[in-house]
Amino acid sequence: MLNSETLVTCFQNSIKIWDVKSKECITTLQDHTSIVKAVVVINQDTLVSGGMDESIKIWDLKTKKCMATLSDHRECINCLAVLDHETIASGSDDNTIKIWNISTLQCTTTLTQHTSYITRLYTVNSEILASAAHDKTLKLWNIKTQQCIDTLESDDDEDFAFTDICIA
Repeated sequence: MLNSETLVTCFQNSIKIWDVKSKECITTLQDHTSIVKAVVVINQDTLVSGGMDESIKIWDLKTKKCMATLSDHRECINCLAVLDHETIASGSDDNTIKIWNISTLQCTTTLTQHTSYITRLYTVNSEILASAAHDKTLKLWNIKTQQCIDTLESDDDEDFAFTDICIA
């Protein structure tokens, strides 16, 4: 179970949960076959991870076991975002963002407007998802309609990509 005294990290092909006070690893979750690149907490008992094995794992933290594997991306999963208590988004090297219902274990939508790999996803609020990609764009998506509502584009001539998103 997660609380304010724990920290979750990706480490090689596993997820480690740390006790902040004791500085000890208290749990290691292993089911990925390659490097884990993203992890998000859905609630106190559920964690989701994604990685280079092109899979998304849903973890039960009470049993410390993988409850399900989602696999619809064709390449590495770089980032995850929680949209609500049963919906997540995943961004991949296959240039797509997939919206998943973790209750039904189904991909409900694939967003395909980026032309290069997705580097970061960020839930701005209950209505807006932001995505950054190596195509030098940052896109804002309406979560309900799943339509791109705005695109910010870098005018930098360098080989530049947005790598992170923060709302100030």
